[in-house]
Amino acid sequence: MEFSKSMAVLKQFAILFVLGSVGIAMVTITSAPLVEQQLAKLSPETLEKVSPLWILMLLQGLQLTVLLAISILIGIGCAYRVGLRSHLIDHWVFHIAKSPSLPLR
Repeated sequence: MEFSKSMAVLKQFAILFVLGSVGIAMVTITSAPLVEQQLAKLSPETLEKVSPLWILMLLQGLQLTVLLAISILIGIGCAYRVGLRSHLIDHWVFHIAKSPSLPLR
């Protein structure tokens, strides 16, 4: 029983991590021009001390990835304790039928 619960948590983590990583990639790519503009404002002496743009973007992505992983772990732990769930993720993880949608009025 414990093994299946830990596998379910691992699957939930993987799904949320992949989805969040797509967002992180988009944020990192779209923020590159803004960072480049900020670097252009620096004096040449200061600019020599700053890492290249690709390293800054890599570090930004890495920082956001670590924060994403921590947030997902905290979120999954809290969701189990208070009884929150996602029907879509439950469908993907447990292969159970999605709950019927509420009729529109």
